[in-house]
Amino acid sequence: GRMFPSRGDLHIAPFTDETLYMEQFNKANFWYQTCFHGVDLSSLRNSAIKEYFRQPIVDTFDIRICMAKSVRHVVDFQTANETDLHKI
Repeated sequence: GRMFPSRGDLHIAPFTDETLYMEQFNKANFWYQTCFHGVDLSSLRNSAIKEYFRQPIVDTFDIRICMAKSVRHVVDFQTANETDLHKI
Protein backbone atom coordinates (compact mmCIF):
# COMPACT_ATOMS: atom_id res chain seq x y z
CA GLY A 1 0.00 0.00 0.00
CA ARG A 2 0.87 3.64 -0.29
CA MET A 3 0.79 6.30 2.37
CA PHE A 4 0.24 9.96 1.56
CA PRO A 5 -0.11 12.93 3.91
CA SER A 6 -3.61 14.31 4.32
CA ARG A 7 -2.34 17.80 5.15
CA GLY A 8 0.82 19.80 4.56
CA ASP A 9 2.30 23.12 5.62
CA LEU A 10 4.31 25.02 3.01
CA HIS A 11 6.59 27.68 4.45
CA ILE A 12 7.59 30.28 1.88
CA ALA A 13 10.16 33.04 2.47
CA PRO A 14 12.31 35.31 0.31
CA PHE A 15 16.02 34.59 0.53
CA THR A 16 19.31 35.63 -1.01
CA ASP A 17 22.10 33.27 -2.00
CA GLU A 18 24.87 34.64 -4.24
CA THR A 19 26.28 31.18 -5.02
CA LEU A 20 22.91 29.82 -6.09
CA TYR A 21 22.26 32.98 -8.13
CA MET A 22 25.55 32.57 -10.00
CA GLU A 23 24.87 28.86 -10.65
CA GLN A 24 21.50 29.70 -12.22
CA PHE A 25 22.90 32.67 -14.14
CA ASN A 26 25.83 30.63 -15.51
CA LYS A 27 23.45 28.00 -16.88
CA ALA A 28 22.09 30.69 -19.17
CA ASN A 29 25.56 31.52 -20.51
CA PHE A 30 25.21 28.58 -22.90
CA TRP A 31 22.69 30.71 -24.79
CA TYR A 32 25.20 33.55 -25.18
CA GLN A 33 27.05 31.65 -27.91
CA THR A 34 27.09 33.41 -31.26
CA CYS A 35 28.24 30.41 -33.29
CA PHE A 36 26.87 27.11 -31.97
CA HIS A 37 27.10 24.82 -35.01
CA GLY A 38 26.61 27.92 -37.13
CA VAL A 39 23.61 29.21 -35.17
CA ASP A 40 23.58 32.45 -33.14
CA LEU A 41 21.87 31.57 -29.84
CA SER A 42 22.46 34.92 -28.13
CA SER A 43 18.98 36.22 -28.91
CA LEU A 44 17.57 33.48 -26.66
CA ARG A 45 19.71 34.35 -23.63
CA ASN A 46 17.25 36.74 -21.94
CA SER A 47 14.43 34.23 -22.29
CA ALA A 48 16.68 31.49 -20.91
CA ILE A 49 17.59 33.62 -17.89
CA LYS A 50 13.90 34.28 -17.18
CA GLU A 51 13.15 30.56 -17.47
CA TYR A 52 15.99 29.48 -15.16
CA PHE A 53 14.99 32.01 -12.50
CA ARG A 54 11.27 31.30 -12.60
CA GLN A 55 11.76 27.62 -11.75
CA PRO A 56 11.23 26.72 -8.11
CA ILE A 57 14.23 25.52 -6.13
CA VAL A 58 13.48 22.86 -3.55
CA ASP A 59 16.35 22.37 -1.15
CA THR A 60 17.45 22.94 2.41
CA PHE A 61 19.05 26.27 3.20
CA ASP A 62 20.78 27.90 6.12
CA ILE A 63 18.21 30.01 7.97
CA ARG A 64 20.54 33.04 7.82
CA ILE A 65 19.87 33.55 4.09
CA CYS A 66 16.19 34.35 4.75
CA MET A 67 15.35 38.00 4.25
CA ALA A 68 11.97 37.90 6.02
CA LYS A 69 9.86 35.66 8.19
CA SER A 70 8.22 32.79 6.32
CA VAL A 71 4.55 32.72 5.40
CA ARG A 72 2.73 29.45 6.04
CA HIS A 73 0.32 28.04 3.49
CA VAL A 74 -1.75 25.07 4.65
CA VAL A 75 -2.80 22.51 2.05
CA ASP A 76 -5.51 19.92 2.67
CA PHE A 77 -4.46 17.21 0.24
CA GLN A 78 -7.80 15.40 0.61
CA THR A 79 -9.74 18.29 -0.92
CA ALA A 80 -7.14 20.31 -2.86
CA ASN A 81 -6.86 20.17 -6.63
CA GLU A 82 -3.60 20.52 -8.52
CA THR A 83 -4.69 23.95 -9.72
CA ASP A 84 -4.99 25.09 -6.09
CA LEU A 85 -1.19 24.88 -5.89
CA HIS A 86 -0.48 26.88 -9.06
CA LYS A 87 -0.86 30.23 -7.27
CA ILE A 88 0.06 30.47 -3.63
